Parts: sequence; C-alpha cells; structure tokens
Amino acid sequence: MSRSPLIFISAGDPSGDRNSSELVRSLQQQIPGVRLAGLGGPAMVRSGFESRFEFSRFNRMGYFEVLRELPFFLNAKKQFISMLADEKPDLLICVDYSGFNTPLMKAAKKMGIPVLWFIAPMIWAWKKYKHGPRVGQNASHVATIFPFEVNYWKEFTENVTYVGNPLLEEVQLRSRIERLPLADKKEIVIAFAPGSRRMEIQRILPVLIETATLLRQRHGTRFRFRVSCTEYLPTDLYEPALNANIELFHGSLTELFQTSDIALVTSGTTTLHAALTGIPQLVMYKSGLFLWLMVKVLTRASEFSHIGLPNIMSSDEVAKEFIQFELKPIKLVEEISKFIADPAYYSDRTKRSSALQDSFGGKAPSQELIPIIKSLISYQQ
Repeated sequence: MSRSPLIFISAGDPSGDRNSSELVRSLQQQIPGVRLAGLGGPAMVRSGFESRFEFSRFNRMGYFEVLRELPFFLNAKKQFISMLADEKPDLLICVDYSGFNTPLMKAAKKMGIPVLWFIAPMIWAWKKYKHGPRVGQNASHVATIFPFEVNYWKEFTENVTYVGNPLLEEVQLRSRIERLPLADKKEIVIAFAPGSRRMEIQRILPVLIETATLLRQRHGTRFRFRVSCTEYLPTDLYEPALNANIELFHGSLTELFQTSDIALVTSGTTTLHAALTGIPQLVMYKSGLFLWLMVKVLTRASEFSHIGLPNIMSSDEVAKEFIQFELKPIKLVEEISKFIADPAYYSDRTKRSSALQDSFGGKAPSQELIPIIKSLISYQQ
C-alpha cells in the first residue's frame, strides 16, 4: 500500500468507545501513518481518533428514546455513508451498535470497502436469524469477544475469529487485590454502577439511594458508598446521590471495583468488568414495561436462563440477579447482609468471579485484531 491507510471506525455507545480506545492506540503504533476517523467518543479521541460526530447524542436506550431522536440518527447515518462514498476508506470497523452499524456495513460492501465487525451482535442471546445472516453476508470478518460465540457465527460465516475481551485487557493492567472478610473491616466500601445511559440512571439510582439508606439503618455507619459517574453524561444527573451522602466517583470502573468490597451493577458489559476484578456483585436490571416485554419475547428462545454476562459464561452462578419487579432495595440489602454475615459465602463469590479470567485465554483484542486488519487492507511494511 503506497499511501497511508485510512480506516473508518463506528463506535456509537460508551462501551464501544472504551473497548476501541486500546485498538486505536495499537493501530497507530503498528501501522505508521494510519488515519483513523468516523464515530467515536472521548476515550478514542484521547487515543488519537478523529471523531466527526457529536458522540453524546448517540447514547440512547429503549425504543421510545431512540424514536424521539430518529431524525438525528437518520441524518447521521446518511452523513456517514456519504463519508464512505467520498473518502473511500481502506476499511470500515463496526463496533457493536448494530442498529446504526448494519446500514453502514451494507453500504460499505456495495462500495467495495471491506468491513470488520468487532464485538459481534449477541446472536446466542437473541435475534439470531436477524443479525446472523446480515453480518455474515456483508462483513469481511467477524471478531468475537467471547470464546463460545465462534460456534454460533460459524453457521453464517467462516471468517470469524475470537480475539479476546477488551475488558480483560484493561483489568490485567492492574494487579489483583486480596479481599478480606467483611466482618473484619471497619469500613465496607460499596460501589454503585447504575449504567452509562441517562434513562438507566434515572431508573436505577433511586433504588440504590434507598438501598444505602436501609443499609445504614440496619448496620450503622460503617459503610462508604461510591457511585460511578460516566463522563458521557452531566454530573447534575447524580445530585440525588450527593444529597444522600453518596460519593461521586469519576475514575475508571477498574479502579472503582478494585478499591471496593461489593458492587451493585446494572446488567450489561459492566457486570463482566466487575467479575473480572474479582469483586462480589449484585446484578440489576430495570426498564420500561414495553421494553421489558420485548426483552422477554426476544430472549424466550435463548438457551440461557440468566441476564448477567458472568452468569451466562459460568457453569455456576457468579452473582445474584435482581431483575425488573425483583429489583427492590430490601432484597438488595438482604443479599449484602449475607455477604457481611457469612465470610465463606463472600469468599466463594469472590473465587467464582476471579475464575472467569481463565476462560478468555489471555488474548488481547488490541493485538489480535492487527493482523486481521492488515490482511483486510492488504497492508505491507
């Protein structure tokens, strides 16, 4: 390749932004002069990515919230496809975010632009025959972040590779800590991770605040509560927590989990993030009634009985799940009280979380993806 390669990346949500930041850094190191542009967030931008869109507007959850922003999404899609046509990048990397990325993938293929899909849609959980054929027929290569996903994708494409999980890559940058029995601690630190989207936080944060109040009533003042604040949302969204004497934490999730004793985590990739640090956690999920009914219908055919990723990946239950109508402060308090009263139970949950690391095989996506990308763009040093 005589000129510096141009690679477009489309990562439209906070997890995609975080999960792509190391890849952006690695591409710049291993492909000198590479140009990286498209849709990405602050983590990717800090790594040297050129984002051409207002990232915060892409972070939406639920059918009605997306519907309200539909003109924006349609215009952004049109703008991205125009960029593909005008600049003819050597590669398009679609990162998760299938609702937005699927049309981009199809348009790129028509233009003869190879497509790498990184963080493949979870066809093992739902919409197998919607996403499977579409991605299988249009993507040049599919990169999965869970080892078991490869067998599901083999039905739709031979060009599929397990490349490791970016969360493990981040967690392994820090050393493992030893967790002491809670009964021996003068202060118990509880991490709240209510999600990365406004609607999630508005639903989950009040539950967490009431949980903190009940814990103080039952066990006294030996608790310290910290709530993770996402940089993608305004701080004033967390003001109710401050009013309840809950600290706002602006550091990384890895740091939060490794310096806390228990985590209460909204279902999603953050539950896996917590598990990989070895922290015992409670998995939470709550949505609007319409979306909840849709989730129930779409997951009915799934072979998995859990919603939390650590539980799906493990043969044993890693964390208790408190879903929709079961998500009540008193039930969360009872589980946390069990952690305090029973050191063996707390230790067992810690060991189950830590054991998940072995299932990923030590692969780092920021390194495993490089030879795939070089092959797709016909890069030669």
